[in-house]
Amino acid sequence: MLPYQRYDYDLAFVGKGLWCRTPQEPTLAELRTNSWEAMSTALAVLTLILIVAFIFGIALGLFFRGRRKRGWLIAAGSFVAFVATFNVSMSVVDREAVDQGFLSASDRSAAKAAGYSDPATWQTKRAEVASASEKKSEPVAPTEIEQEITEVVAVAASKFGTDALSAYCDGYHKTIAVIREADDKFGIEGTDEKMDWINERDEAIGRQTEKAIGVPATEWLAIASAERWDQRCEGLARGWLLIEDADLLAAGDGDAHVVTRALQAAYEGKVKAGSGLPFSRYRSATCNWKELEGYHFAACTLTGGQNGFRSDPYLFFVGSKAGAPVIVPLDNDHMTEPSYRDIDTNKTVVPVGWYVGPQPFIPVPYTQIRALFE
Repeated sequence: MLPYQRYDYDLAFVGKGLWCRTPQEPTLAELRTNSWEAMSTALAVLTLILIVAFIFGIALGLFFRGRRKRGWLIAAGSFVAFVATFNVSMSVVDREAVDQGFLSASDRSAAKAAGYSDPATWQTKRAEVASASEKKSEPVAPTEIEQEITEVVAVAASKFGTDALSAYCDGYHKTIAVIREADDKFGIEGTDEKMDWINERDEAIGRQTEKAIGVPATEWLAIASAERWDQRCEGLARGWLLIEDADLLAAGDGDAHVVTRALQAAYEGKVKAGSGLPFSRYRSATCNWKELEGYHFAACTLTGGQNGFRSDPYLFFVGSKAGAPVIVPLDNDHMTEPSYRDIDTNKTVVPVGWYVGPQPFIPVPYTQIRALFE
């Protein structure tokens, strides 16, 4: 699963006080605050009453023949009143913030997020915080030192080769197995006894990994992290291709057509076979593709479920490796085979790819990708 791969453990193989004040007369600000709090409480109670009235009206309209008209009138009236109450509540929140010295409720929230509670102080700091936020969002070019470090790491990695990655992956999966065994033995909650049990076995696995690679861990741990060996181990264990950002950008319209056809055939087959969730709930599938900001995306939607339900779109990147199209799951993990066949030719095998790179990785906002297929 591409942007949502989560690693619950670090697999690096290394081994009151009370205070009070004298009672005094409330200030004008305190009186105003108390007034707004009382009004907010009243609005909350009114909102609850309106919700109950709305549900009551719906019940009358659906289940009591002689009172259906009255029920629908109650439901409609309470809904309109609820909308009006909501708008009044928003106005009250804004007025409260203005009385406290802020421009609006959102301005007060921004001040709180920046660590300021005094309106006067916030007025002088608002522009500084906004300017700092803009500077923070600007992309920062890597320094010459960072580039040099990257080059050194890349060169150093070449001396270990694929045998080192294979040995690392063997240790990685053994550690995963140890963690799962610990969960079964001690429960999900972390305890000192559980961690000691894991660490003892993890240290032994680390020594075996060092021996298999042939050099001390201090020489390859940084490289393993920089080259994301743990992600590579996950993809290799599935039998999937390892895909990087350049492979995603290399995909074209032709690749997208092939991937979409292969997904269509795969999803239709899974629905027809009723092969477990989510496929057993639906009767058909529809897949298509779109392009956004240089990336190609494909999506499949399951339809024809109970009461005409329709699934959310299951999203995929379209990749291209060595000139051939690749299916790269974006937000789902029910792709189990390492490849699928193109529905048109039944000969072209389309492999599935596992993304290797920064996590979480989405080159464009996820909401924009979803919106393309909804």
